[in-house]
Amino acid sequence: AAAWVTANLPPGSKIVTEGFPIPVDEERFEVIQLVRIDSEDLEWYLDEGVEYVIVSDGHWRLLFEDPERYAREITTYQDIINHSTVMQEFRAETPALLRRGYPTIPIYHFPDVLILRLEPSRSNS
Repeated sequence: AAAWVTANLPPGSKIVTEGFPIPVDEERFEVIQLVRIDSEDLEWYLDEGVEYVIVSDGHWRLLFEDPERYAREITTYQDIINHSTVMQEFRAETPALLRRGYPTIPIYHFPDVLILRLEPSRSNS
């Protein structure tokens, strides 16, 4: 995903990443790292001039497991995603498990990654 960002997004682009971000070149791009994209509402993104948002399903899919509890967070995610165009999506591949010595089985979560282009206008089409 990081290689795609470097090859396809214009230098100087303002990018928000969430959670455990992919390694985006902070000298080439203006990068804002948030714990979750729902930390700020759509108006904040537009006011800050954010052009791209990089999200993973590591957080937001969990919200949908309890929609009553996380109604505000879900609404914020949907507002941002509905105001965006998917530029690229990277699906996670299940890694091979390695065994050495005593049997230890690690469980990893490799979330899918979406790169969204935030539309600059406030009108929702």
